[in-house]
Amino acid sequence: MSELAGTYRTVGKDQAAENLMEKVLQLRKQVIGLHHPETLNSMTSLAAIYRKLGKLEEAEKREEEVLQLRKQLIGEHHPDTLNSMANLAMTCRKLGKLEAAETMQEKVLRLRKQVIGKYHPDTLSSMASLAMTYRKLDKIEAARKLQEEVLHLHFTNFPISLTSLTSHIFGDFGDFTNFPDFSDLPSLPEFIELAEFPNVPNLPDFFNLPDFPYIPNLPDSPDFNNFKLYPSLDLT
Repeated sequence: MSELAGTYRTVGKDQAAENLMEKVLQLRKQVIGLHHPETLNSMTSLAAIYRKLGKLEEAEKREEEVLQLRKQLIGEHHPDTLNSMANLAMTCRKLGKLEAAETMQEKVLRLRKQVIGKYHPDTLSSMASLAMTYRKLDKIEAARKLQEEVLHLHFTNFPISLTSLTSHIFGDFGDFTNFPDFSDLPSLPEFIELAEFPNVPNLPDFFNLPDFPYIPNLPDSPDFNNFKLYPSLDLT
């Protein structure tokens, strides 16, 4: 049932996903209890569905409950707890609670650097999400510095991929049916112009890239044979 609810969500059947996930959560509470990890996962999934449906207050309530339970059960530094805190911060931002979102995101970023390191994709996503919050708070200089750092860490530690690049710059939005209004975001060229890449020779011209994933005959492009490519990415 949980997998089916996830499929409903993926194909945009959000109401069906909500109804089914609420039933899954109810049954899991009865069968395995409120504190079981799978029950908490169901609560997290349901909160994400609420958020997608615009039921932000309900999403916030679920995420607060999950966060408190995970702190009690597995500790504040566990990656799952940090994920819960990041989810709640995103909902707070959508609700306009920018100061609360900023405080939580700064804490998530600090703890993720300690627990999983600054090069981990989740840490980069935290940096990107915090930068967006800074931007909404008109802390433009702080946002710019953080966005520059995300770009630098991405290109020095991850393969060239426009998909993962935009994910690290703009944050993690889940599935592609829940993308934000990019009219509120600075353009990719604005990020590129701001960034410095001292350790990346012959960086491609991002203003004239062909459609992803194929980059044939790109002048001054890197030698892709020497990059660590994702197994699923075929550039041949």
